[in-house]
Amino acid sequence: MANTYRGNREFATALEILDQVEEDIKKYNDKGIFEDADSPYEYPILMSHMLTIRALVYGMGLTGDINYKIKALEYCDEAFDFAVQAGDITRKASILNSKGLIICQLVERNLSLLQEASNILNDSLLLSSQIQDT
Repeated sequence: MANTYRGNREFATALEILDQVEEDIKKYNDKGIFEDADSPYEYPILMSHMLTIRALVYGMGLTGDINYKIKALEYCDEAFDFAVQAGDITRKASILNSKGLIICQLVERNLSLLQEASNILNDSLLLSSQIQDT
């Protein structure tokens, strides 16, 4: 459900669902439900999936705030750790894809900032040379 809401750009609702899902997963884990011999990897798989969706909401969905993108990358790292625990190669690939998309957005944003800084520096040097000429 959270991923569907994320896809529909209803990020606040997606985060509410993810908060509830995370709470439920941790509660079931605390009760030992995932320790059953038939499901030893369910907890890390569920956590990895939930954290990946959370990363996408923060990194690709919420405002372009750089702090959200950094938080999203942290969620990707956390999700990747859970995917490693579960031995889920498909999930690891998905997480790396998500992380790559978020990093691309960061780079695009920083490139425009770098270009602006370069323009300001050039303007400053031009003005400085004009001051020295007078």
